[in-house]
Order: sequence, then C-alpha cells, then structure tokens
Amino acid sequence: LPPPALSMPGGQGPSGGAGPGGLGTLQGKGAGSLPQSEDPRAALLEASRKLEQNPDDFIARADRADALNRLGDFAAAEAEANKALALQPRLVKALNARAYAYNKRGQFSLALQDAEMALSLEPKSAMAHLNKAMALDGLGRVREALLEFETASRLDPAFMPFYRDAVARHGIGAAPAQSQAQAAPAADKGMFP
Repeated sequence: LPPPALSMPGGQGPSGGAGPGGLGTLQGKGAGSLPQSEDPRAALLEASRKLEQNPDDFIARADRADALNRLGDFAAAEAEANKALALQPRLVKALNARAYAYNKRGQFSLALQDAEMALSLEPKSAMAHLNKAMALDGLGRVREALLEFETASRLDPAFMPFYRDAVARHGIGAAPAQSQAQAAPAADKGMFP
C-alpha cells in the first residue's frame, strides 16, 4: 500500500455525466477523485447540501464518498459509495471511491472486484488502475500490481509517486521490463477495446 503521506491524487478523465456509451461510462464529476486543490471538507459540505435537497442524488453521494476518503474516514466513504451504487450501480466514481476505501481498510479482494468493474466501464480510468494496483499489491501479486501502477501513472502523471513507491518497496528486480509493461494493457483481456 502507498504510504499514508501520499494523498489521493486529483481527478482524471472527462467530467460530466454519461458519455456517448450511455450509462456504461457514467462517471459523475470525474472518474477519479476531487481535484487536489479542492478542500475535502468544503466538498463534503457541498455534497451534503445537495443531498438535503435530493437524497437520491447519486453523484452527490459519490462526491461525499470521495471527500470522506480524502479525509481518511474510509468506513464512512464505503457506506456513502454503497448508497450511491444502490442508486446507480454503474457509477465509475462511486466504484473508484469504494475500491479506494476497501484498499485502505485491507479488503483487497473486494477492492479488486470494484476496480475491475470500473475498468470494464471506463478502461482509461487512471483511478481504477490505481485501485487495481493497490489491491493486487495487497494480495501479493507484485508484478501485476507494478504493471497497473505504471498504467495509472501513464494515464495520469499525478499517480507517478505511487508507482515509484511500489518499485522502491519491492525492489527494482520486481519492476516489469519496459516492453512487458507496454504489452500488458493489450494482453489484459477486456482492459482496452
């Protein structure tokens, strides 16, 4: 797992609602997380205000989950993500928020399931690749984890510290060869169309 000093990086991917694929790419406000510069407490208050007006606002629930992750309340983040996913099971941002909370709570198998579901909906979600990497790392699948950390950092340079940390923890010998890392996304069936 990344050291506690590393915070959840900024959002990535397109913003807004459903993309051309309809609900299959439904992401909410970014497929990853809140922008690094945004105060998680302010984001939590804003999402809470929206939920007072409409308790079924699944985007606001996902935003709350993301803010709670940033504040380190992973149990509450998981609960909010569960509520968002009960309303909209294909919400990539909620899947990512729940996977991150699962990872931080040591529930790596559950995190891996959510990360893979998010990737099936949005294959280029850097946050989903990061969650998958963290889960694989937690499960002891180091080489696969390093490939995912590298993919996440390639999609969003804000994730590079996670990749560097993983290589430092596991030793340079565990890092995949460059040609192997480039071939991995194509070999992982279903990752890229």
